[in-house]
Amino acid sequence: MKDQAAIARIQSLRAARARPNRAVSLGTVLAGESHSLDDRHSRLGAVGEAWLATCPADLIARTAISKVSRGVVTVAVGDASARFRIDRALREGLEGELIRASKTPIRRVKVQVVASPAVGRSGGPYRTTRQ
Repeated sequence: MKDQAAIARIQSLRAARARPNRAVSLGTVLAGESHSLDDRHSRLGAVGEAWLATCPADLIARTAISKVSRGVVTVAVGDASARFRIDRALREGLEGELIRASKTPIRRVKVQVVASPAVGRSGGPYRTTRQ
């Protein structure tokens, strides 16, 4: 009889302390991803639009804004030749144009070669509609 009461007490404690399994549906996953994309667009949107407005037309498809942090804009490029051309354009005044065109404060622009097949084909981590 004592054993039955002890077992019942332990089972009630387990039920009270154990966390219930959360049901993860596709809707909750998509809502989380949508929030993540909206957040990313709000952070990169103004800089991305300014980049599309100021970047040379032949290099837009080979570049993408990958990160904005503390006023440093990181531009991802697919290969070294695109990096060279973007670096040269930045030194010739593209950086100043980008700073003036962007609503987000920019201190400097960093160019980074990314081995991802996304840059140069589909447009990279951040892409808007202009091609």
